Amino acid sequence: MRTKNILNYSLKEISNLLNVDRETAKQIRGVIAGTIDPETIPDVSEWVLKCFNRPRDHEIVFDALNRLMETYGIEGLENDANYIDSYFQHFNFLYLNTGDTYKNTIIFDCDTFKYFIGTWGDIVESW
Repeated sequence: MRTKNILNYSLKEISNLLNVDRETAKQIRGVIAGTIDPETIPDVSEWVLKCFNRPRDHEIVFDALNRLMETYGIEGLENDANYIDSYFQHFNFLYLNTGDTYKNTIIFDCDTFKYFIGTWGDIVESW
């Protein structure tokens, strides 16, 4: 399943698709693009400092996005038929839990390291 990279959306599209204000959409895009340090998002640097080993970059970015969107944490979608690598194993996608299977959210493709907007329910149905 391949969809449009979140960096190819306008701020208005991100805002509308994720139901966030323009400033939050701007921060989301900046964190993903690397123009905003995710550790400048409140509480992210505190979380990183509490970790015994420094989290991977995508984990820090996703934690920042979780805080920006005020979602319910980061979840993974596992597909036993598709092994990624020794780190991700069979987790093909990570997503921000919005509490609704079919509500748009930010999804991370563990194979391509790209972020996109979609629903985790649509991914599962496509398998």
